[in-house]
Amino acid sequence: MLTICCGTISAQEVYSSSGKPINEKRKYKADPEGFDPSKIIWGGGIILSAGTGYANLGISPILGYRISDRLSAGIGAGFQYLKIKNYLSVGNSQGGSQPYDLKTSIINTNLWARFVVWNNIFLQVQPEINNLDLLSEEIVYAYPASYKTVKKERTFVPSMMVGGGLRQPLSERVSFVGIILYDVLKDKHSPYQGIDLRFGINVGF
Repeated sequence: MLTICCGTISAQEVYSSSGKPINEKRKYKADPEGFDPSKIIWGGGIILSAGTGYANLGISPILGYRISDRLSAGIGAGFQYLKIKNYLSVGNSQGGSQPYDLKTSIINTNLWARFVVWNNIFLQVQPEINNLDLLSEEIVYAYPASYKTVKKERTFVPSMMVGGGLRQPLSERVSFVGIILYDVLKDKHSPYQGIDLRFGINVGF
């Protein structure tokens, strides 16, 4: 009978001075809810895209949050240099044309989302807004005859970068990341004319 009595007492709930069960309070501390600083992702990398008469080079810092073991999302930016050879041809008074190269700096802001599909392989979607210079032909009306010239104008161009990548863990929280992206929106003024490669270090991913 003594054994039964002791078993009954040990099974009872023990309450704290606030009136909450102590067991429940300990469980809450072991399984916290809400924002977790350890899930913050940050870092950056190098943007590299090149081809015949084309080069797009830059850096791309990011900041995000690991929503689950597979899904992460955040914001980013890009600071790039773009060069396109023979971007625009303008007719001259001799009946020929003069080619002009486009050389411009790019500042972009973006949102990104990553989903790990298997081991360290992930998919990425990244809408961007790019601010850059564009060249256009302009006719100048002057006496005794008008002539054509080139106008440079700063504008915004959208992109939708879609692709995937591979992460190589360097430590418990740090990984080397390689990403291949392609602009599926394909705006005629997009700074991405082919495959876009990005390499960098991410903390928390």
